[in-house]
Amino acid sequence: MIWARPTLQQVMAWLARTIIAMIALLVCATAAISQPSSAPLLLDDRQSLYVDAKPHLQYYRDPSLRLDATSVIAKSGEFSPVESRYIAFGLTDDRIWLKWDAQNASDSPHTFRIDVMRQYFTELKLFEIEAGQPRLLLDHQQEDSFNDRVIPSRFLLTDVSFQPGETKTFLIGYRGSNTTFLPLAMGTADSVNARHQSDVSVDLFLNGMLAAMIIYSLLMVPVIGWRLAAAFSAYIGAGAFYVLVADGYPMQALWPNAAWINEPMNLASMLVMTACGLNFCRQLFHFEEFAPGFDKLLLALIILAAICAPLSFAFFTQDWFARPAYFQPPLANICVCIAGIIAYRGKRMGALPFLFGALLVLSSLVYAVAGHLVPGRFDLDATLDYGHFALLGECLAFALAILIRFLSIRQQRDEALAAKLEATEQRLQMNEQLIASQRNFEEAKSHAERGQQRLSEMSHDIRQPLLVLKDAVTRLSRYEGRGDDRLEGVISYLEDVARDQAHDDTHDESCDDIYSHQPPERFPVRVLFEGIGQLYGDAARDRSITLTIRQSGLEVCGNPVALMRALSNLVANAITHSAGNRVLISARKRSGQVRIEVWDNGQGLDKEQIINFRQRGQKSETSKGSGLGLHIVESICAEHGHRFDFRSRKGLGSAAFLWL
Repeated sequence: MIWARPTLQQVMAWLARTIIAMIALLVCATAAISQPSSAPLLLDDRQSLYVDAKPHLQYYRDPSLRLDATSVIAKSGEFSPVESRYIAFGLTDDRIWLKWDAQNASDSPHTFRIDVMRQYFTELKLFEIEAGQPRLLLDHQQEDSFNDRVIPSRFLLTDVSFQPGETKTFLIGYRGSNTTFLPLAMGTADSVNARHQSDVSVDLFLNGMLAAMIIYSLLMVPVIGWRLAAAFSAYIGAGAFYVLVADGYPMQALWPNAAWINEPMNLASMLVMTACGLNFCRQLFHFEEFAPGFDKLLLALIILAAICAPLSFAFFTQDWFARPAYFQPPLANICVCIAGIIAYRGKRMGALPFLFGALLVLSSLVYAVAGHLVPGRFDLDATLDYGHFALLGECLAFALAILIRFLSIRQQRDEALAAKLEATEQRLQMNEQLIASQRNFEEAKSHAERGQQRLSEMSHDIRQPLLVLKDAVTRLSRYEGRGDDRLEGVISYLEDVARDQAHDDTHDESCDDIYSHQPPERFPVRVLFEGIGQLYGDAARDRSITLTIRQSGLEVCGNPVALMRALSNLVANAITHSAGNRVLISARKRSGQVRIEVWDNGQGLDKEQIINFRQRGQKSETSKGSGLGLHIVESICAEHGHRFDFRSRKGLGSAAFLWL
């Protein structure tokens, strides 16, 4: 079965039904009607005694604020029973007077506690009427220090002693700047403390859950990013602090001697929570990407709330400031709900749980507004508890929205990574093909370079024989019949070189040495020396160089053509480049090997020149050669397992040795 995405109308209808059902359930749970009674509030000796005083109350409103307790007692006949469900008279500046009777119905004396379940009022005075005269039991002003309270508690408390069967009349006069809601009860000290401790347990649970949500958001930093995690943590922290301030805990623990901070701090913490919530909304959905106008509106509301928060401490008593400031949180919450709708229409993952959480808090605000507009019909204490749980529910919904959005982003990232991996594999295959093509190109290039190298070496090898051949042809033209043997030797040598070079046409990687296919031969050294004499005798005489060849009966083992090439290069270098007038060629037996020596008395070389000239293509600036002679000799010796030594001293000459 394929899940179908619901339409926006379906989502809104479902959410509206859910919120209405929750409000209706809360109203039903708090709508117990208690009929007013003129009978006194009965107190007994039960340890768990805790009785709501509301059904036994009568009230009187003093809009003039001029009546004192004695004057109000004189107007006892003008008091009216409280017929509403709860003690609340709307947003008014009137001083409210409440009167009720309480009787100790037990047979023993008892001390009962009057529980005014509010943290503070603008002013509140509690009297016991004795013989028509008021006796002050509790005097509270909003500016009073917490440490001045007789009973250290967040709520306003006082103890009253009763004799058996005694009936007492009590009178409360109070005035509040933002509410007249007054939960009032009597009971034993233990039962009152137990009721308050139960409230503390609920508050600890709520704040513990909010702290856990902060830890959750911090743990999610690696996956959701520090901006979103910080925004979510800030919103939860601001919400938790607002709950603490509304419940009066900081008044008791943080500023017990500065009670005037309570009301502005309540407004300031609410505005900070508003700004943090709007910022979290922006960070979660990034409206600048698809709804830039709405994003600017959210940013403006954030700036406005951030500015008003610190100003609350200076202007919270001014109506021109307080009313717009208190209006900002519900306006911001409406914008957050609209943000959820826009995010859902923009197909942003996590929009539905986000919208549900926003509507949950909005429903608590609607309930609170209804409680002020229709005083006495709604339990504002329940409103506060509902607001706390709504905040927790909103945070859980927001956390779910973050999780859903993270999973969506992760899925998109995985799909992008899979596509990237596939593209990478394709590029890898193309790279492998490119590398193979590059390798084939390099092999072909190397083959061509080796061929070019062989060609240059062959050109170098046949240059001198060609010069000899040219000279022989010239001499033949002058002296007919002379030099036939020398000419035949030269031609034979060139044919051998050409024959060996011809193997380059079919060589492969196993045949880089052009002579490796020929097995070594044992032959007399004089074969090499005679060839050298035929090749270079006339060239030496033309240069006025004495070429001395000491014939030897020694035999060597090697490739005749390769050795002839090596020796020919050494002799050619000595005749052409040494700048001397004597060249000696000999062969000796040394250490079980035959050493062929080529000596000259030329200008010689220093150590640096020896190193340079043994490199391929290196030659002196005045040389007209190719710079291949010594390199060719070294290459031939390396290919055939011979050793080549070259020694020279500047100004004395050079000596080259082939160890066979």
